[in-house]
Amino acid sequence: MKITKNSVILDTENMVHGCLEQGGVCGKKERYDLAAVMAATEMTADELADAGEDDLCECYDHLTIREVIEHHCTPVTIRRGHIIQ
Repeated sequence: MKITKNSVILDTENMVHGCLEQGGVCGKKERYDLAAVMAATEMTADELADAGEDDLCECYDHLTIREVIEHHCTPVTIRRGHIIQ
């Protein structure tokens, strides 16, 4: 997860046991509006910068920050990525 001036960028790589997953996606990048992410996660920009995307979100039980962002915010695809054969 990368925080820029007005957005949050999520990279997607499907990994299993440290290796790329067959049939998974590698290199997909999506951009989310920072204000929408802050509203959905109830976190400030500084808290998001310090947290990892796999950390649990305090406002939702048992959901990671990434899951909350993907469920509540609309992405803009930067790069579609490649499907691993």
